[in-house]
Amino acid sequence: MRRKIKYADEEQFKTLKPGCKFEVVGMSGYFTATSEPFVDEETGDLSILAHGVTVSYKNNIVVTQEADEGKTFSLDVRDVKSLCYKLYQLDWKEKYRITPADEITAMKEYLKIYPPEKFTAANPPDETFEEWLPKHGYEGRFYHSYEYFLEHIYSNSFYIESILAGTNQIESYRKDRDKREEEKDERGDR
Repeated sequence: MRRKIKYADEEQFKTLKPGCKFEVVGMSGYFTATSEPFVDEETGDLSILAHGVTVSYKNNIVVTQEADEGKTFSLDVRDVKSLCYKLYQLDWKEKYRITPADEITAMKEYLKIYPPEKFTAANPPDETFEEWLPKHGYEGRFYHSYEYFLEHIYSNSFYIESILAGTNQIESYRKDRDKREEEKDERGDR
């Protein structure tokens, strides 16, 4: 049985722990929190890390919590970097012709290694599908990590604006990109 909870304030957000599994609305698969909540130096927001993505408590967060374990929840992340990364992943899959059949094949390969009947919530597999997939890819092919994407692809305005076409996020992207470029200049990262 699942119940929906809305994390509306910092105190509730502070209860999240590393290892909690969550779903980012609009993205496939589950993510695992990799940090305790912390104050993001860039925004000043209380945030948590998951697979290199910083999620602020100010995001529209809806939690779908398992009644028995209390570890699975959904986050609706309204962050332009995360949106761009998801669109990049989808564009990459289309470019390399990754089909639903390829995704099913990858999942079956994972299930051969980690058959569900051998694991429980108390005894989980060594890695989730989301952790396994980047190492093995789709027959050895896989899109870049979030960190690589931010450092090398996110600043390519022509490409990012092409994948954002038809959304209302291009101006948000431009502001965020300009802010990141200014920060790089201040740090001397150019």
